[in-house]
Amino acid sequence: MKFTAESPRALTDTIRWAAQGVASRPTWPVPARLLITATGHNDLVRFSGSDHDVGAAADTIATVAEPGSALIPANLLASIMRALPDKPLSFTLGENDRLAELECGSATFHLASIPLDGYPSLPVLPAPVARVGSDQLARLAGQVVFAASRDENAQVLHGVNTHITGGMLAMTATDRYRLATGGVPCEMLADADDWPPALIRADVLDRFAKALPGGTDVDISMGTSSDGYASLAGFTAAGRSLSVRLLSGEFPSDSARRLLGMPVSATAVMDALEVAQAVARAEVVSVPGAGVTVTFTAGEAKVTGSDGEGAREEETFPCDFDGPDLVTIRVNPKFLRAAVEAVQDERVAVEFTSAAPRIVIRAYVPPAAQGDDALAYRHLLMPIKAGDAR
Repeated sequence: MKFTAESPRALTDTIRWAAQGVASRPTWPVPARLLITATGHNDLVRFSGSDHDVGAAADTIATVAEPGSALIPANLLASIMRALPDKPLSFTLGENDRLAELECGSATFHLASIPLDGYPSLPVLPAPVARVGSDQLARLAGQVVFAASRDENAQVLHGVNTHITGGMLAMTATDRYRLATGGVPCEMLADADDWPPALIRADVLDRFAKALPGGTDVDISMGTSSDGYASLAGFTAAGRSLSVRLLSGEFPSDSARRLLGMPVSATAVMDALEVAQAVARAEVVSVPGAGVTVTFTAGEAKVTGSDGEGAREEETFPCDFDGPDLVTIRVNPKFLRAAVEAVQDERVAVEFTSAAPRIVIRAYVPPAAQGDDALAYRHLLMPIKAGDAR
């Protein structure tokens, strides 16, 4: 195998994408490597990675002198690309298919390749069922993935519940203490208007969203098992693809709908940046896990942090409050800041209910502009009760 590329920059994004399929903690050498395949067809070189659960592939244009395949250590190859000068690059696999040579400018690297036996093949994705803009998809994923659980005893909550229905792509994630949900419009490409919810690993979705090229369309595929449940999700965009086997288990969708659907008893509207900065300062003197206190009254909100041993911080800022005389909550400051920042709007609304100890944070929409909010991003946060620590 031998091919040349204009520069390492032409390959860096391709390698970064394919590395999504490389196992982070491999138990044997093969899943830690990228498969490089050069074909004479249209001078395409494909980089792919797979660990059985996740598979990623990306094509790039290069001048192929000899077709062939090689398995190269993924992390090492990525590090080499970052260190190379911006000059033409050549990649050659020796006659014994065990040693590859990479030349760029005055630099020459020798890399060990291993036989392809046992390398997991990428699944064949079914026909796409929906199409969405890459910028919209990346924004939505970024708004929800951080709310997924990392508790090893709650594997089902490691996923983002992804549902395609009625021209809408909706995503929801929760760790029991907070819940993030939102949606974006999508173009339906299949006859069916509603597809089974897919539970996609949050860490995979996070890496995927950050690696997505901007300004393009993403086709979404859904594979279903014989019993009708979603088993595989696939994404293709601009010559790149990602497949992921779904988590099993039942996501608590009914509980989420019930909590989000409770009647609102009070609303506070504030400047998002003021809230985030005030909470960050109060967190400095707060005991980890004890939270900060936020008090809402007519015209203002006050954030208070304390370590219980004399250190204290208080900060007051303007607030449009519609509710009873006084509402006080104690919340995890990191969770509150993350929720406010995820809204990605200049002003946020915090909604309270008397029926349950929870608040919902969303972008502020003037009453005259309010309408169907099925796609609106909302972040539900459970306040800290007395005696709790998070």
